[in-house]
Amino acid sequence: MKWHSLQIKLIAIYLLLAFLFIGVLGMTLTISYKYNLTKMREDDIKDCAEEIASLYERGDLALIDLERGATIPVLKMAARDFDATILIANTTSRRIFYELDENRLIVLTDDTFVGDELFDTVYYENRVYVRSDYYDQTLGKNVSTVAVPIRAENSSEKPWAILIITTDLATVNETFNRIVFTLWIPAIVIIVAGLLVLLLSIRGIVWRVRRLESATERIAKGKFDERVHFRQKDEIGHLAEQFNDMAGKLAASDLSKREFVSNVAHELRSPMTSINGFVEGILDGTIPKEKHKMYLEVVSSEVKRLSALVKSMLDLSRLESGREKLDKCDFDINESIRRTILRFSQTIENRGIVPEVDLPEERVMVYADSDKIDEILQNLTDNAIKFTENGEKLIWRVERRNGKAIVTVEDEGTGISEEDLKFIWDRFYTVDKARSGKTRGTGLGLSIVKSIIEQHGETIDVTSTLGKGTAFTFTLPLADERG
Repeated sequence: MKWHSLQIKLIAIYLLLAFLFIGVLGMTLTISYKYNLTKMREDDIKDCAEEIASLYERGDLALIDLERGATIPVLKMAARDFDATILIANTTSRRIFYELDENRLIVLTDDTFVGDELFDTVYYENRVYVRSDYYDQTLGKNVSTVAVPIRAENSSEKPWAILIITTDLATVNETFNRIVFTLWIPAIVIIVAGLLVLLLSIRGIVWRVRRLESATERIAKGKFDERVHFRQKDEIGHLAEQFNDMAGKLAASDLSKREFVSNVAHELRSPMTSINGFVEGILDGTIPKEKHKMYLEVVSSEVKRLSALVKSMLDLSRLESGREKLDKCDFDINESIRRTILRFSQTIENRGIVPEVDLPEERVMVYADSDKIDEILQNLTDNAIKFTENGEKLIWRVERRNGKAIVTVEDEGTGISEEDLKFIWDRFYTVDKARSGKTRGTGLGLSIVKSIIEQHGETIDVTSTLGKGTAFTFTLPLADERG
């Protein structure tokens, strides 16, 4: 397994967050528990010490009882209950005279004195002394110490003795350890269980990511039939759908590219073959001199057709790549149609076509690239003329509808079959093949028309019936109603 893999990163993030959250929470609770348990023990000892001190102050207990070795139940019970050592010191000499624990009473004969901090706190500052959770060298264990003053009854004078209770914290530590065990074992179990669930989840995620990665590699090698399907409808499932859509578009683009190259090769080969044959025939004398002019005219025609084809391919390439920027302005679409009719008037008259113009009397101002719209009108008009016979109508129509100018170029020519109509916008699909076959074009005119319309964000439709004619209709935004 790679250390920089997604699976390792997700596990590392999970463990980091788990340890940060549970670790911080656990340590906070652990420290809080330990503090509270120790504080509770010290508060209990403090209450007990103050109660014992009050017994001395009232005279219920006296030091003479200790000197005689008498059993003092309250002291022995306190020592036993708190696992404590009880010391009584005389404040006059700061010397500890008596030591009592659960099992014995000791009258000290050596000089053992109260420490400065303890004595100053109790005797001079008249406060209870508390020292929490420290290691006692003499006892060899962790203890807490509480010291309270013993005064004469109803006296505000300095205390005549100090009662010191030192408790063993072993019981507190045992309770604390049980709490910690109760806290941390479930926490560890939760972390491990969460890790197992995460591993199972990550395994599925990583497997799907790797499937996509593998499929992407195959797509990169040109295998555009690759598809990935997941049952899960999550983000990765959506990504797989987008991947399949991309793969389909790449396959279509690759097929289109292959067809484009094949069509270009075919379209170029035919005129180039003709040109080469005629030129060689002229050069080697196969074609007699008196026919040179005729064949040179044919060569010239083929060269013009080649130039038109190359120009159309360049125009289409610029449109589809977005390099051709639109120069939009307000202009009268009616005037553009009139210029187009005027340009083809001689051809229309020669072919005996009946022109019909259905334009509003007032101007119809649109917002578009006027040069590009002129190109569309010329393409559609030229196509219509090619397939319209003597006596048949060629109609140009403009109407306003829903903030749009609806422009139609319609003919009563040969029409296009329903099957061929599906491919009318394809590059190099020659319209004459679907119609009469009398005239040849480059097969790029309608592709250019559609690209221009789409670049404007508008639509173009075609309807056709064999033997009755064809109508191309496209939309343009009205100048006075654009947002």
